[in-house]
Amino acid sequence: MNERDLRTHNMEDFIFSQDGYHHVFNENIDSLL
Repeated sequence: MNERDLRTHNMEDFIFSQDGYHHVFNENIDSLL
């Protein structure tokens, strides 16, 4: 499963996992910079 599929198919599970939370947080920070 690629990252785009992961976002659309398992986004909630991914976010609520700790690694997912940090990944999404860091990615959002990168997009703001």
